[in-house]
Amino acid sequence: MSLALCSKQHRWLHGANNAAILQEALASRDVYDAIEIDLSYVRGSVHLAHHQDDSGIDTTLSRFLGMLEQNTNAFIIKFDFKDIRSVTEGIALIASSSIAQYHRIICNVDGLQGPAGSSEVLMCARCFEALVNEKIPSSQVSIGMTTAWHVSTLFFSHGYSMHQARALAGMSNVTSALRMTILAQTHPHVVSVLLDNRNVLVWGEVGFFENEWLSSEKTQCIDRDIWGPGWWVFAQYAWLVIIPSMCCMFIYFYWCRDKKDNTYQKIYI
Repeated sequence: MSLALCSKQHRWLHGANNAAILQEALASRDVYDAIEIDLSYVRGSVHLAHHQDDSGIDTTLSRFLGMLEQNTNAFIIKFDFKDIRSVTEGIALIASSSIAQYHRIICNVDGLQGPAGSSEVLMCARCFEALVNEKIPSSQVSIGMTTAWHVSTLFFSHGYSMHQARALAGMSNVTSALRMTILAQTHPHVVSVLLDNRNVLVWGEVGFFENEWLSSEKTQCIDRDIWGPGWWVFAQYAWLVIIPSMCCMFIYFYWCRDKKDNTYQKIYI
């Protein structure tokens, strides 16, 4: 089943785990029409998880599903599974609920190794696809990649590889979840493979270069779960100042040394 995410750029509420925020978001589609939820298995059950830690958790998956079952406003709900217990138990809970009657469901896992990411993926992409299609056949499978900070990011060359693009391209009827800061640095030929006739959801921080990339005509069919700049973008952009400054300092000191040597030579003569 394809949700045709490319047909519209949705208004995403990203990484929500607070019951009050979720209830407010579900009350109307005026602000958000899509909600991204991270799931982790903690304290003996599947919970809606914070991106960085579990300190803000106050809602279980079961409670959230109950909220969705009572809500007839149609939303896109993306479940992002963060550990293996959340996959096995979370999918069983979602499958036993009736939320698909009103809402479109996306199930996501980082099933492929991405730029600087760990090779130990949570679950292989094809195994996850088979599991979701069996248990929740009306849902859309989304596959992301493990990613991490790398020194090459500092020099604006931290992009997806052709090998990684072809691994995603080899999976049909899945949505590709791609990190915005990395996609914006990816070679155009690789981007063409990543975007070729596919549902694509870009996510993550954006700054000037990412916004410029998104504003191009070629990306008008990409759905966007994006937010303002954070530590990744700030560190990346810092090198726009640091590297030119280092080059200027090198040229300056080299020029000064050269001038100093010429002065000494004139005095000696």
